[in-house]
Amino acid sequence: MNHTSHLDLYGRDMEAMARQSWTDDRIDDLSQRMEQRFDQVDERFGQVDDRFNRVEGEIKAQGRELRQAITAVESGLRKQITETDTRLRKEIAGVEARVRTQASEYHASTREQFGLLHEGMRRAHEDMQQMRGDMQQMRGDMQQMNVETLALHRMMIRITGSAAVAMIVAFIGLAGANL
Repeated sequence: MNHTSHLDLYGRDMEAMARQSWTDDRIDDLSQRMEQRFDQVDERFGQVDDRFNRVEGEIKAQGRELRQAITAVESGLRKQITETDTRLRKEIAGVEARVRTQASEYHASTREQFGLLHEGMRRAHEDMQQMRGDMQQMRGDMQQMNVETLALHRMMIRITGSAAVAMIVAFIGLAGANL
């Protein structure tokens, strides 16, 4: 089955009708209306061009004004920056001078404190040397006491041993006399 067959039935008839109904007058009328429409379109495009030209002129004028404003602001900012830079340099120089003075004062104070600390440490070292000598003397004295204590201990052992022997002899003598 042909899907375009229905067009063949109606298409030829409609085409013939369209040819028959489009007379020269109708075509001229259509042509004239189209020219009028194109004239209107041309006129509107002219109006649009005029608007674009006007907007473009306004944009250019605003651009000039904006550039002038930016130049004025830039000039003012440059002046402010220069003034601020000068003021800050003076302030920094003042701060630097105060810092140098304080650093010198702290350096002198620290130097003095380290001198005192060094003197204290020297004295402490001398005291420790003295204590070391005293401790060595005490060690010698203690060793001497140990030697004397050992000698006393030995003597006490001898005395105790002699006394024990004398008591045993006396006990044996007593025991022998009683027997």
